[in-house]
Parts: sequence; structure tokens; C-alpha cells
Amino acid sequence: MVKCVVNLLDDEKHNAEVAKTALGKDLFESVKEKLQLSEEADYFSISYKEPKSQHRRWIDMEKRIDKQMEGHQQPFEFSFELKFYPPVPENLNEDLTRYFIVLQIRKDLWTDRLPASFHTLAILGSYTVQSELGDHDKNLHYGIDYLRPYSFAPYTSDELLFRIADLHRAHRLELSSLS
Repeated sequence: MVKCVVNLLDDEKHNAEVAKTALGKDLFESVKEKLQLSEEADYFSISYKEPKSQHRRWIDMEKRIDKQMEGHQQPFEFSFELKFYPPVPENLNEDLTRYFIVLQIRKDLWTDRLPASFHTLAILGSYTVQSELGDHDKNLHYGIDYLRPYSFAPYTSDELLFRIADLHRAHRLELSSLS
């Protein structure tokens, strides 16, 4: 048996034991089953880092895992990641797919893999707060202290928090669109 640890997008770890002869697709199927991801799984894959260079490589679904991981110590460490951004995100059918894409974007913004301007970070931050806390409530959401528990960027300044708070005040949950 081969021991594998797959880092998921929500920072959980999926521990899997697969046969020594298992292919990359066998591990991917194990992750899909754990996450209950079915219909739109083609946007995702599993990556690993080369031991010396730390370059990211995508697992080959048709090759044996143990052959791809030569030079690595067990348990083999992988990451479940978005491999392809959907060309038209509005056409996605599954909420779970959208959720994983948002987690990937947040991770990529946080690690500077996906650079973003101050304005873009503020808008994305305000939508994050809107989704977490709902509409702005002047009795609960004053100043910027209510935003401090959230991570919006690798370097979150008070200026960014003030801009996020301003934008959060402007958002309103559309109840009619939820029915």
C-alpha cells in the first residue's frame, strides 16, 4: 500500500491508502468521493512538488503514483487544486464547484500566485464579508474591527479594511434572487 496525504482547498487533509500499483486517477477518485464532487470535476486535479526544485507538477492520471513520486518520502503529499478556470463561470451547475473555485482564488490571492490590485482586493473582500456576515448592520459593524478576524490579502492594511467596510455598507442581500 502507498500512503498519501492530499491537502484540500479548505485546508483539511485527506489521508488515503492506495494500492502500490494505483494510478493517479485512483487517488483523484478517492478525493472526488471524499468531497462529493462529481459533475464538474474536470476543472480540478492533484498536484505535487518536486523534492529539489519545489516546482509544482500535475499528477498524470494514467501513470502509477509510486513511479511519479520517486525521490519522495511516504506519505506522499499532494494538493487538490483548480487546474482550469471555467471559461464562462456563469455556466457552472454545481454550488460545490463554485465554492472550490472561490477557495482556490482566495488561496492564489493570498500567496500572490494571482496578483490583484488594491481595488480588486477591496471588492473581493467586501463580497467575502457579505457572504460571511450578511448585510451591513450599523449596530454590529462599525469601524473596521469587525473585519480583523478575516484574511483578505497577504498584507492587509487599515486602508484596505476601511475600503472593504465602505463597500460592505453598499451591498444588500437580494432575497428575491434566492427564491
